[in-house]
Amino acid sequence: MMIQPVRPEAIAAAARFGKESVAEAADRIRDELAGPVDTTPTLRPTVRQYFSLPTIGDPSWSPDGKRLAYVSDASGQRQAWIREADGSTRAVSAAGVDFVTWTPDGSNLIYGADTNGDERRQLHMVRPDGSGHVALTDRPGVIHELGGLSADGRFLAFSSNERNGTDSDIFVRNMQSGERRLVFQGEGSLTPRGFTPDGKGLLYSRTFSNLHNELHLLDLESGASRRLTDGAPARYQGARFGAGGDLLVATDREGEFLTLSRMDPDSGLLVPVVDAKWDVDAFAVSKDRKSLAYCLNEDGYSRLYLRDVASGKSRPVGNVPEGVVSSLSFRADGTLSFRVSGPTRTASFWTVDPASGDALREVMSAPLGAVDPNGLVRPELVRYPTFDGREIPALMYWPQNVPLGKPIPAVVYVHGGPESQTRPIFNSLHQFLVDQGIAVLAPNVRGSIGYGKTYSHLDDVEKRPDSIKDVAAAADYLAKIGVDPKRVAVMGGSYGGYMTLASLAFFPDKWAAGVDIVGISNLETFLQNTGPWRMKLRAAEYGDPIKDAETLRKWSPIHKVDDMEAPLMVVQGANDPRVPQSEADQMVAALRERGHEVSYLLYEDEGHGLAKMPNKVSGYTTVGDFLNKHLQGAQ
Repeated sequence: MMIQPVRPEAIAAAARFGKESVAEAADRIRDELAGPVDTTPTLRPTVRQYFSLPTIGDPSWSPDGKRLAYVSDASGQRQAWIREADGSTRAVSAAGVDFVTWTPDGSNLIYGADTNGDERRQLHMVRPDGSGHVALTDRPGVIHELGGLSADGRFLAFSSNERNGTDSDIFVRNMQSGERRLVFQGEGSLTPRGFTPDGKGLLYSRTFSNLHNELHLLDLESGASRRLTDGAPARYQGARFGAGGDLLVATDREGEFLTLSRMDPDSGLLVPVVDAKWDVDAFAVSKDRKSLAYCLNEDGYSRLYLRDVASGKSRPVGNVPEGVVSSLSFRADGTLSFRVSGPTRTASFWTVDPASGDALREVMSAPLGAVDPNGLVRPELVRYPTFDGREIPALMYWPQNVPLGKPIPAVVYVHGGPESQTRPIFNSLHQFLVDQGIAVLAPNVRGSIGYGKTYSHLDDVEKRPDSIKDVAAAADYLAKIGVDPKRVAVMGGSYGGYMTLASLAFFPDKWAAGVDIVGISNLETFLQNTGPWRMKLRAAEYGDPIKDAETLRKWSPIHKVDDMEAPLMVVQGANDPRVPQSEADQMVAALRERGHEVSYLLYEDEGHGLAKMPNKVSGYTTVGDFLNKHLQGAQ
């Protein structure tokens, strides 16, 4: 059955914008964003002011340490940007960029970009002034993953699924001649991770699921490949070669958490370097091999440490802004560079000299524009009880100036993955909702990472309903702390979208509304229609399409639409390769056949979520209106 998705007839409100399609609204907002933006601080910013805040990410310093490359959507779409030593900035690429890095000699930048969110990433090279563009790959329907450059910059490694759309093969490109050579043809999801120090070998990862991968070493001369890991399900993250040819890697092979370890490539023996009761989720080694920087993920918050390699002594870096630290790297002069995003501040880039103590320097930050920082809410770390006695960790955003004794509305926001974690980064949606007087509870239900290997597997396959019960328990918890139980909505994207639909279907009496963003409605059809390169990776989490068919069918919300009661909004990108549009179409069709209230926003130029600034402004304006109508209008 063909259905026509409903375009939002009111992007903010019909009286303000009139009847517009998504495309028309996006064009208008893009024009508005190109003009001057009101940056006068106000305690009640508009949706546009929240969602037109530019983001900055993926910082990469030039080899001489003078220029900074990064990804930003300051123009409305993600592009590669350069910041010169004098502080001037400019975009140097087209749109759709998701990473940027320098060549070893600093003469060029390499970046990856897709088209309208389709994730068919192509690799490009450009000079720092934006000239001399070279398409390193040119197969629009193919996914390419960068595997790094050799130390001398002569060769670039990458993977490609061009052979059959499912399996990844590894190629090496000669950067002088442009010749590319197939160096390994494999099965499954293969990603090169870097050349050996002598350039004769290539480290690559074979991924079986988001919680299980292996490391292999390829001899580029003989073509022989050997596995470095023991085959047991475990994560191996951030692997890189040390000066002596050994590997540094964060792995949970030996325990519950990601431990920073040295691995002997010959024996596979692991020797712990940093072993803590939290994940080591980022690390970097200085060029002279004298300093090691690493981050511990402590209940979602980053704690940054510097370690003297010779003595083995670590010390925390003081005065780091609260939030999540990422993109650790050492510049040529030995200073440590990193990115921070906090709950009440947008992303910023920082440096610290390991020899100077805690003398931090902020290099640049994304502006808050008209959003007054005094009006932003810092979440509280909470734990709430669930059905089996476990305590579920969560971030609680509580509106300011709420009268005592007056029940307020709330949204339970479930993260994607499911192997992910809600962390205290700047979140425009959460801040906008609390500014509207709507509390936000963002739980890390079972299946989330960050709380140990055992916890991350508690939702696998037949255990799926336990995580859905954790979301229902969130609604019960809110009712006990001052939230009106009749005005609670559930919302999420990707897997969080599935959890939204499942919560509405299996616990219909707990919700006043739901917002599903690129979510799964039918686990069986999802596994059939997701990108072929992803099917096996996702089956490891959700279940085998044949062996576990009954379980997949039982916990698919599409089969429980008759039980749904709350109004629903569905947001979908037409180019989504992960959760295809058909998942949204069939849910909307099934609900409309029953006369259920459902709104559908379909974006023709988006993929797995809303990435373009005009679309975020229009989409979340409509989402905000929907939630205000069903949560604020029912007082």
